[in-house]
Amino acid sequence: MFSKYPILFFLLISFIGFGQTKSEIASFTKDYNKTKLNALAGEFQTNFLKEKEIALEYAKLHAIPVSYYDAEGSFLELMKIVENKPIYYKTTNRNAARVSRANFLHAGGALGLDIEGQNMTAYVWDGGIPRLSHVEFEDPDTGDSKISIGDSGSQNHDHATHVMGTFVANGAIANAKGMAPQAVGVAYDWNNDNSEIISAANNGMLVSNHSYGWDATQIPDWYFGAYNYASRAVDQMLYNAPYYMMLVAAGNDGQDNSSNGNPLDGNNMFDKLSGTSTSKNNLVVANSEDIQVINSTTGELVSTVAINNSSSEGPTDDYRIKPDITGNGTSVISSWGTADDDYMAATGTSMSSPSVAGSLLLLQQFHNEETGGYMRAATLKGLALHTATDAGMLGPDAIFGWGILNTKKAVETIQNNGNTTFIEEHTYNDGDVIEYQFVSDGVNPLQISISFIDPPGPTNSGVANNTTPVLVHDLSLRVLQDGTYYHPWKLTGVDTNTQDTNSVDPFKRFDIDNASGTYDVEVTFNGTLIAPQDFTIIATGLEDTGISVSEELLSNYRLFPNPSTDLFNLRFKTNEKNPVLISITDITGKVLKRQEYKNVGNLFQNTLDLSAFSEGIYFLQINHGAIQQFDKLILN
Repeated sequence: MFSKYPILFFLLISFIGFGQTKSEIASFTKDYNKTKLNALAGEFQTNFLKEKEIALEYAKLHAIPVSYYDAEGSFLELMKIVENKPIYYKTTNRNAARVSRANFLHAGGALGLDIEGQNMTAYVWDGGIPRLSHVEFEDPDTGDSKISIGDSGSQNHDHATHVMGTFVANGAIANAKGMAPQAVGVAYDWNNDNSEIISAANNGMLVSNHSYGWDATQIPDWYFGAYNYASRAVDQMLYNAPYYMMLVAAGNDGQDNSSNGNPLDGNNMFDKLSGTSTSKNNLVVANSEDIQVINSTTGELVSTVAINNSSSEGPTDDYRIKPDITGNGTSVISSWGTADDDYMAATGTSMSSPSVAGSLLLLQQFHNEETGGYMRAATLKGLALHTATDAGMLGPDAIFGWGILNTKKAVETIQNNGNTTFIEEHTYNDGDVIEYQFVSDGVNPLQISISFIDPPGPTNSGVANNTTPVLVHDLSLRVLQDGTYYHPWKLTGVDTNTQDTNSVDPFKRFDIDNASGTYDVEVTFNGTLIAPQDFTIIATGLEDTGISVSEELLSNYRLFPNPSTDLFNLRFKTNEKNPVLISITDITGKVLKRQEYKNVGNLFQNTLDLSAFSEGIYFLQINHGAIQQFDKLILN
């Protein structure tokens, strides 16, 4: 039964990475710790084989099923034995695109874009393999299936067909169109998933979807909300592959108030997440009720948002904000596995998760086309949470997370970077002093956030409701104006929040209503730094000329003349040995010119020639090692 697994890594190579080009994949996977990842892959595979073998012997001895469908139609498969109990994986069973605002990126959308997953690849692990011959998966150029199988899975599976369709269906019928309809897909069954994930990440995977988790009725009470071996395994993978993001369905146990006999805060309405849904670095997706009315021009939700009562609630035992975000997974029409032209309207976080995953894949495509590179996963996650539409109580909560995904607003944040928004990927080294100044536009709320992929933390020892924080690097921001300090959101209980010091979440957001004037921001660190920590700063609600770095990053920086009719002289001093990357964008954020200068000496001098451009306003971005500087160019 298991002879296929030792040759798994050789089989994967031929299937993975055909969406992005080899050069694109090499540009970001060069930063991966592949030695560590390959060692983890071997460890995860060994553990899987051992646990599966024991589980099968247990099933035979105790006459229990290896796999079955429950009364609600969810598919379950035996994976391991814990505390002498069988542990099963369980599946978590054109509205979704509207709710996530992904349709604004599609051809004909209000943003005027054509971002539909071209040259991108969607990865799905599930209880089986989609129906490859379904009409929604037909490659329009070749007539073959655009879905390939990434492992040795062969079981045609309704749930997997629906999930993959929500992600990438062509739209043979309009209501079944997926989030990324021109993307191709790679499908895996859920056996040996962690080892397969590592191989796919090493070969360029950016986003994957996992609409399954532990069966809540059969796990120990202490598993709920705990940071255990399954949670840590996810963080190990994501930390060592910093451009890869995993999407996990929160689960459909929202009405199960009895499986956890010892819930956090004694409140059986909460504390229903377990396993991969309690990791620090992934995105865990809740499920809203369908939202019927959305403003087709602005993308704002104009009807009340309600959670689907089956969606599983958090938080984690250390009061981290989980789920992270919410998508629409209620009555989602998508492909079904019973025939090549069958469809089904299904409900669950199984449906909301791929709707979010597909939207995030579009964000990566858009960022790559606009800037010439993909975002780190911390940036992608940070954008999704920073721009989410609030739902439930004000601020984040353990039901909706940070709110409903708003793909349109995330795209606009990328487009306006260096103007009314700010996005910077940076690295914190021991002893660094990193400071910014942000000027509010005086109209919109000022929002400033920090996002990072935290190193894997210590696992729970088996004690229920252990509130000890599992955050390893307590990286945060200090936001100050005229002696007043502002604080990020945090949870204070299963159903309460506040704005105060947050030492548990790897994403922290400051919301300042009625903001006005200049705010000083400093990156802060508490504790011991075990390695340099990458992070991303995002700010919105800025005055369009008010973004600057408070420390003099580029010594003796000069840009003259400005305005100019054609030529701009750029000069600054530097001790950096890294290349200088200069980008010029128009007011929409489109990159018009991009040039890298290597072997830079102590004085950098260059003339920017804009004689071929039309009169107007342009924006200059300089990247020099960890330094990033912005300026406005006026051509007259």
